Amino acid sequence: MLFRSIISSTDGQAFAFGDKIHVFASGSDIFNNSDQFEFVYKTYTNDFDLSVCLESLGQTDVAAKGGLMVREITDPAAPTDSERDFMVASFPPPPGRDQNLIEWREDTGATALTLTAPRPTSTFPTNWFRLARTGSVMSAYCGSNNLDWVFLGSVDTSTN
Repeated sequence: MLFRSIISSTDGQAFAFGDKIHVFASGSDIFNNSDQFEFVYKTYTNDFDLSVCLESLGQTDVAAKGGLMVREITDPAAPTDSERDFMVASFPPPPGRDQNLIEWREDTGATALTLTAPRPTSTFPTNWFRLARTGSVMSAYCGSNNLDWVFLGSVDTSTN
């Protein structure tokens, strides 16, 4: 079951047509120590390996991005805006930054971290993301299809 949630009073909407989910969002960013965005989510409690195709992303802001995220949501009815998370995302194609990246927040309320490299070029309209959790390790990948993956990095959530 998919749920729609809003972080920090953004003005957006989400809906599904068949196997596609459309999200129209607002907010300032998913970074620093406060997040403002809209998302659709499903709860997982064990290991997983998920992939999605981000077919399009509008250039609404220099910091606009879309992707796949894992959040430590303790109360889905009232999520905080700066929880621990791990995300693989993309900035929009030109005139945007046109890059895939990973980003994470080690503690609730902490500043989000990101790697400066690797940041492969996005491959819209077939820009794929993959997140996998094995035990306490979160790993992120991107690719132009659902078969050939570029490893972007991983974080051991038991140590940070």
